[in-house]
Amino acid sequence: MDLRSLIEGISEPTISGPIFARQAQFRFTRNINDNMIWTVSLEDPSSNDIIGIDPIFVRTKTPDIVSTLVATKPDFGHIQLGGIIRQLRAENDLGKDTALGWGAHLSGHLDVLEKDRLIAGGVYGEGLGRYLLGITPFAAGIVDQEGKINARDNYGAYVAYQRFWNNRLRSNFALGYAGAENFAGQPGDSFSNSHFLLGNLMYRFNSYLTAGIEYNHGERQNLDGSDSDNHRVMIGFQLF
Repeated sequence: MDLRSLIEGISEPTISGPIFARQAQFRFTRNINDNMIWTVSLEDPSSNDIIGIDPIFVRTKTPDIVSTLVATKPDFGHIQLGGIIRQLRAENDLGKDTALGWGAHLSGHLDVLEKDRLIAGGVYGEGLGRYLLGITPFAAGIVDQEGKINARDNYGAYVAYQRFWNNRLRSNFALGYAGAENFAGQPGDSFSNSHFLLGNLMYRFNSYLTAGIEYNHGERQNLDGSDSDNHRVMIGFQLF
C-alpha cells in the first residue's frame, strides 16, 4: 500500500480503489538514492478470500511476495509502482487446486499551490482479493463445481484532493471505484463493482487535537443489475 497516497478520512480507509492491508511480514528496504526507495516483502499468506459451493479448507503455505519502488521529489510529489504475486490454494471434497494471483499498482501525489495535494492511483490484477478496498471479502476467486479455482479480475482507481484553507482548517474530497469479474453461473446477487465518495472538513485546535466532520456515500452494484447504497455523516476527534 502507498501511505503517501492514503486518503485522509474520519474512519479507517473505506474508499473503493486503493490497495490497503495490514498483516505480518518480513520486509527488506533499500535506499537506491536520496529520492528513490525499493522494498520487497514476504507477507502472511491466506486464501480466505475465495469462495465455492462446497466447504473449502485453505491450505496456502507460500508467502505473498510484494514489492514497491517509490520516487519522490521535494516540493513536487511522489510516484509509486507496486506489484504482488500470491498463491490461491483450496481443498474440498473434489481435491486440491492452486491458482496464481497477481497485481500491479500505480499511485502518487502532486503538490499543488502552497500546501494542497492532488492524489490518484489505479490497480489491476487477478486474485487481488483482500488487498483491494471496495470489493467483497470473497472476490479473489471462485472454486467451481469441478474443484478448480478461477481467479477473478480485480481492478480499481481513485482520485482525491486535499485542500488547506489555512493553517488550521483543511478538507479532503475523494472518489473511488473498484470491481471484480464475474463468471457464468454465479448468483445474480454476486458483487460486480462499487463506487465511493467522501468530503470532509478538519479543524486542528492545536498540535494534539483535531476535530472533523465527514459525509460519504457508497454504492454496490450486483451481477443482475441490482444495487444498494448508503449515506453516512460522521464526526470524529483525533488525539496524538
